[in-house]
Amino acid sequence: VELCKLVGIDFSCTISKVEKIKRDKLIKLLAKTPLTAISCGGFKEAMVTRGGVSLKDINCQTLESKISKNLYFCGEVLDLDGPCGGYNLQWAFTSGFIAGSN
Repeated sequence: VELCKLVGIDFSCTISKVEKIKRDKLIKLLAKTPLTAISCGGFKEAMVTRGGVSLKDINCQTLESKISKNLYFCGEVLDLDGPCGGYNLQWAFTSGFIAGSN
């Protein structure tokens, strides 16, 4: 709301009714405004986890451990994550298939 006020946009109207010059000003303002995360919901609300087995320690074609023969890893056990939107689920399914097939 405050950013809209700064560029003269009435927050109660729809974006389609805002003049292009004001939309452009808002876009420029948003692009240069620093945003800092001040908290998170913790592990219980997390969409993805970070950390795990280093990709350096596995054969990326088979997902077999380079340290222990016949030990395979998949999904979030590996130190690999992507943006929200299904990428991590797809990685879990695909890597599970690859590890299970080997």
